[in-house]
Amino acid sequence: KLTPNTDLSGFAGVSHIGAGREHREQTGPTVGIDISRQVTKAALISAGYNRTFIPSWAFGGTFQNQEVFATLRVPFARNRAYVEGRATLLDAEALQSGQPNLRSLWVGTVLGYRATRWLRFEGYYDLSGQDTNRPGGDRHRNIVGIRIVTAKPMKLG
Repeated sequence: KLTPNTDLSGFAGVSHIGAGREHREQTGPTVGIDISRQVTKAALISAGYNRTFIPSWAFGGTFQNQEVFATLRVPFARNRAYVEGRATLLDAEALQSGQPNLRSLWVGTVLGYRATRWLRFEGYYDLSGQDTNRPGGDRHRNIVGIRIVTAKPMKLG
């Protein structure tokens, strides 16, 4: 806790990937940091950074990854309604020759209403984009929707 309204957290660990046809077995560090601040009694903003120093496997091959992300959540209408925004930028460096490096951006917004403890209604918009720095490698997808979210409250103890 940096201040009464600001938290800082981080992690350090070990990542491992087994040997494959086109890469050798590797073990190396992974790190991350996250900072969040309670802007008002209910509004929260957070941001962070993660870095993996060895490859991870993803669609299309193995990549060395780093990502930056941020989220803002603001409730209103007596904390029953809320708006949320989030963005993530991911750079994935291909470790196999002939594979493209990827740069991805995900942006999303949610407008929601909490009807009861276990029922929420949400409208959302998500934009995802990916660029491989190749002809025709720039892809974008827009998704708009409405969802009903339910959760069964549990009593522990």
